[in-house]
Amino acid sequence: MGSSWKIGRFLDIDVFIHWSFPLIILYFLYISGAGSAATVALSVAFILLLFVCVTLHEYGHALAARGYGINTRSITLSPIGGVAQLESIPEKPRQELWVAIAGPLVNVAIAAVLIPFAFFAFPLSGFGEEIIGEALVPDIATLVWALGAVNISLVLFNLIPAFPMDGGRVLRALLAMKLGRLKATTWAVRIGQFFALLFAIYAIVSGGSPFLFIIAIFIYFAARSEERYVKIDHALSNRQIHEVTQEHFYSADQNATLQETLSNSVNQGEDDLLVTDEGRYIGVLRKRDLMQKVLREQTGSASVLSATLLQVPSLQLTDSAKVALKTMQKHRINVLPVMNSGEMVGVVYWRVLQQLLQYNNFQKSSTAAN
Repeated sequence: MGSSWKIGRFLDIDVFIHWSFPLIILYFLYISGAGSAATVALSVAFILLLFVCVTLHEYGHALAARGYGINTRSITLSPIGGVAQLESIPEKPRQELWVAIAGPLVNVAIAAVLIPFAFFAFPLSGFGEEIIGEALVPDIATLVWALGAVNISLVLFNLIPAFPMDGGRVLRALLAMKLGRLKATTWAVRIGQFFALLFAIYAIVSGGSPFLFIIAIFIYFAARSEERYVKIDHALSNRQIHEVTQEHFYSADQNATLQETLSNSVNQGEDDLLVTDEGRYIGVLRKRDLMQKVLREQTGSASVLSATLLQVPSLQLTDSAKVALKTMQKHRINVLPVMNSGEMVGVVYWRVLQQLLQYNNFQKSSTAAN
């Protein structure tokens, strides 16, 4: 989370804002600069309340996932919206459907409160002109109406079937009930990338907001990334850990210096490292954490134990290979130790799982060609 700032922890979930988030505040200060101090304050208040709504939207996803035993690592807010980083995506279609739709339902609930309140408390006349004029939010009435309207807009936009947006996940869940998760993902990804292309073309041709173009890029590559994950997951369905275990690997001794460990990891071409105490596994050290510590403290003479070690559970030879994939995804690491009768006998690398996917694709291509 080096590019984000933590602003709090609510319901056991950390909330961050991306470093670029203040830019949107400055942007709306700029476009509202011609108004009075009260108008500028209301405009900024509108933006902040909008992102409160976005945060509540993400909590809708997070709490729905929690109901199915899936934790949320964090929620991050950026100028293009919010992201709830779930530890995993529900595999059962009905569960994914409810988790995906929970966010938009929160916005429906907010709009259901704000719009009736605004209707009875404030006149509607002049709202249209005020919301599109020089002042973004000139008065309290417009602020309430605008928040109600923007929550409806969030519902409509998020339910566009552009995977991995909420609508795309709803689409995949519905397709998976008939086609299975792999085929449903393929269809959802292709449809999502089509919408991403439409968003990008519209953003360029219309000369509109650059945020739509950024969203288009995010959708395109995020969809491709998740499709790859699902394909790897499918390829591992009928394989055991011992089939993907590497017996030769590099591990860092807890008493080794940080500089020595960093040099060895570079020479060995390793990413994340296993840390051992006389051959006994004690944790995982992320390579980026190792590099940051060496650069930040300008010393490599400290021992590996001075760095932050992740207490990641080991695998057993009898486990399914899917356990390795899910554990790596949950802890965001690239290597896991494999144990047999209490002894570390090898490791599983993320790159090996990717190679297995490429092998499966090659086999399918060869079969189709014959």
